Amino acid sequence: MVNGGFAFPAEGPSKGQFENPGMSLRDWFAGETDIPLDVAANAAKELFGEGASIKQALVTRAHLRYAEADAMIAERDKEA
Repeated sequence: MVNGGFAFPAEGPSKGQFENPGMSLRDWFAGETDIPLDVAANAAKELFGEGASIKQALVTRAHLRYAEADAMIAERDKEA
């Protein structure tokens, strides 16, 4: 599963049916990934040049977080 499945599903009345599937595991991993803003700012400078804006740094950090989340899910799937 590309997004890793549900992070915190709440089962409904019938086992296996989810009332509220919650966020994906990919979203959870991305949110928990610690990528300092200065690292993202340096990456943004590499991508956009010396005049990279704070918005470009924040978007770059989001991309880096999801890239790490994807790598975590890929490693997790190898063990299954």
